[in-house]
Amino acid sequence: VRRMDAIAVNIQEQLLTASGSFQWFSIALDESTDILDTAQLLIYIRGIDENFEITEELLSMESLKDTVTGKDLYNSVINSLIRSGLSLDKLAGITTDGAPSLTGKHSGLVKLMNYKIKEDFPLHSALSFHCIIHQESLCKSSLKLKHVMDPVVHAVNLIRARGMKHRQFRSFLEDIEADFTDVLYHTNVRWLSMGKVLKRVWDLKAEIVMFFNMKDISCDFSKEIESDEWVCDFSFAVD
Repeated sequence: VRRMDAIAVNIQEQLLTASGSFQWFSIALDESTDILDTAQLLIYIRGIDENFEITEELLSMESLKDTVTGKDLYNSVINSLIRSGLSLDKLAGITTDGAPSLTGKHSGLVKLMNYKIKEDFPLHSALSFHCIIHQESLCKSSLKLKHVMDPVVHAVNLIRARGMKHRQFRSFLEDIEADFTDVLYHTNVRWLSMGKVLKRVWDLKAEIVMFFNMKDISCDFSKEIESDEWVCDFSFAVD
């Protein structure tokens, strides 16, 4: 524990030293809730100095014990920047997702940050961006992949929903020395998991079909995998 604390302190000191020489910097914000229902605001920073050396690092993780309004997030960001000795006149951009508390027109964090910048530095302004990961999520939602996802998720659930069947599947993969030892669960809360689930099922598609045949399990996945058209859509979704 002491070594971890020492490493954390050292990294923080390095970041403080680097931030002192930033000519410009930008921040990226992500607010989520941990398993204890505590809101956590992650603040990432990217700065560039006069020698064009770029530093990217997690600046701070702020715990929000009560409300999670735009004002609460704004205060957390401002306090973090002050602790790090960063001035708003060097802030070039703010990247967030589309949460109202971050992008609200009247009281969102971005709006409050711009108010503060205009108040302290009238000739300066910061650009705001929508997180590229969430843009990919929006793009993903426009693709019609339901006919691919439903059989895949159903197959995964058939394997993992019951403990005995799940253990048998893992044992089967070990016996045939497969490249992977399990399939992954899909959750709609974290959309990035979809890609991982699809890739893992794609890599284990032959083994999954073999297991279902051994256990005499009938499902849409086993039927669809025989269709060249569906396999093409499946491979496109994986890619």
